[in-house]
Amino acid sequence: MGTVERFSGVKVMEARLEAGLSRRKVAERIKVTARTVYNWERGAFFPDAEALAALADVLQKPVQYFFDNTRA
Repeated sequence: MGTVERFSGVKVMEARLEAGLSRRKVAERIKVTARTVYNWERGAFFPDAEALAALADVLQKPVQYFFDNTRA
């Protein structure tokens, strides 16, 4: 069995709060809606590669930060 990397919306929220940014501010900077950021945070859906890279840049985290490693 290997490991599976899963996107973690909780980590998006933690990084956003750590950065002192509102959902709206994050959304404005990466050109999505605040509702989209909310949905990422609650795991309803996931950002595409371009949005994920922008999110990592705005929140000053490596892309890998937003993933959890779990045993498959």
